[in-house]
Amino acid sequence: MGIILAMYQVARLLLSTTIGATMNRVGKKNYMMIGFCFFIVASIGFASLGYLNTSSDDDVKVENDILFLVGAISLNFIQGMGGACLQVASYSVILTSYASKRETGLAYLSAARGFGFFLGPLSG
Repeated sequence: MGIILAMYQVARLLLSTTIGATMNRVGKKNYMMIGFCFFIVASIGFASLGYLNTSSDDDVKVENDILFLVGAISLNFIQGMGGACLQVASYSVILTSYASKRETGLAYLSAARGFGFFLGPLSG
């Protein structure tokens, strides 16, 4: 399970600098839309992964563990790609929108992320 969760951070590590370097050419809005698309597609893939090669209609039981593992690793990497696009674009938008009050803008973004990390486990 650790390798599956690590793939999200690996994707962010590998792509964040490239996204930052190409932000002016591609555009902040475009990177945000790309990030949302990657995230949505990977999330739907994760939701469907339990039904991959199931043995019956009543019980969801994956019969091919290797296929499930490769799918989960790949989908979490894709989610990380989306997360990298969204994070870098969000910081760029905040820093340009709050040019005179960067600290305030970053504080709002940090508070919103913290609230999301708090609310996620609470909601299940």
